Amino acid sequence: MILNETELIKKMKPFQYQKEGVWRLEKFNGRAFLADEMGLGKTMQVLWFLKRKKIHTLPAIIVCPAAVKFTWEYHARIHAHLNSMMCEGRQPPEQLIDIPSLILINYDLIHYWERWLEKIKYTTIVFDESTRLGNPRTKRTKTAIRLARRAKNVIGMSGTGLNNRPIELWPTLNAIRPDLFPNRHAFGQKFCKGKMSPWGWEYKGATKTKELHQILQQNMMIRRTKKEVLKDLPPKTRRIIPCEMDDKKDYEHAKNNFLSWLQKHQPGRVLTASKAEQISKLGYLLRLVAKNKLASVIDWTNQFLAETDEKIILFGIHKETIKTLDEKINEKHVVINGSTPAEKRKQAEDIFNNQKEVRVLIGNLHAAGIGINLQSASAVGITELSWRPADFTQAEDRAHRLGQKNPTTCYYFVVPGTIEETLCSLLQNKQKTISKILDGGEQEDDIDIFDRLIEECMTSDEAVQ
Repeated sequence: MILNETELIKKMKPFQYQKEGVWRLEKFNGRAFLADEMGLGKTMQVLWFLKRKKIHTLPAIIVCPAAVKFTWEYHARIHAHLNSMMCEGRQPPEQLIDIPSLILINYDLIHYWERWLEKIKYTTIVFDESTRLGNPRTKRTKTAIRLARRAKNVIGMSGTGLNNRPIELWPTLNAIRPDLFPNRHAFGQKFCKGKMSPWGWEYKGATKTKELHQILQQNMMIRRTKKEVLKDLPPKTRRIIPCEMDDKKDYEHAKNNFLSWLQKHQPGRVLTASKAEQISKLGYLLRLVAKNKLASVIDWTNQFLAETDEKIILFGIHKETIKTLDEKINEKHVVINGSTPAEKRKQAEDIFNNQKEVRVLIGNLHAAGIGINLQSASAVGITELSWRPADFTQAEDRAHRLGQKNPTTCYYFVVPGTIEETLCSLLQNKQKTISKILDGGEQEDDIDIFDRLIEECMTSDEAVQ
């Protein structure tokens, strides 16, 4: 069953460890370093904290990587019902009539927006991926610390914070608890083997790490790994990862004026497409979404690989998708596509399962989605949607199968507000009907996914006529 997150959230409840995370954020009086391992829902814990204590937490500034702003906006709107403003460009607006609950800004812009942000009487500032503040000499770090001084609540977020040199943690710790970590030199001497060199003081080492860990845990840090909270996690979960498109205007042009768009991009195919316009349009729209969201998919995957030691299977449908993933994924990986011979397919399967350093298998949904055992991975990523729910069940079960010792998480990369989100919802309903038939229960009317998507395309055409 593919999750329709808009419907699911109405009955969604936090896991126990997430509740405890929110309580600890409150215990630390909103000044905390949330360092849970990736995949445990740090964003949701912060949003629940902001929502529970909104009189004392909002408005809030969320400082994050540019690619993550869209994710924050989506989850804030769908999960917490909080409105957001995304800061774009170096020139802030002259005035803001209505102050939103969340102001989302990426690290590269905070220097340019500092004076504008100061005028907003914000209560909370959150630094997502706070390791980007590791260098205290950069404009972004200096600006971040100044902004933090004006906030009542300061939250740092990073699943890899403790994997860096301790000295790179200091700006984050100082922003959160300047009373505990007021001086970088003192911190460097005590915890980073500070020594004088011909170029000045250097803090390249680590010492008294146990003491530092205890100070952090007692005063500000919330850190759980998946192994620690497995009892809270079901055997298989599905998560929708909202993605942003590189060129939303191009998609809207194709959606609202398909033949005009095709004339511009592929004029030789206009005549053929016009004979079955709606059918052609469906295929083009889905491929256009898939192409334009790949940068978000790749950013998320590379972040996943950096923050965890897990393996992941990435499934795509089209050759262009497989090729781009192959070129852009940072870690060592193997590929199985429709042209992979049987012996090479088995070889790729064995390499992925047996070589620790090979952490990614990139596969065609049909070629790699059946008949192979990939249980060395506990994470599955679906980068493109097909018409049949069974395709995804098969793909998920390459990892979620007999002998799998860890909970399996299946990530569906979807662009909200597009034909892809509609397809995701229809697949959800289709799977419900299939489950009724297989597992018993009251039968619901079946739906024809293809017909419903055709209706969607026709509705968009009628809207512009």
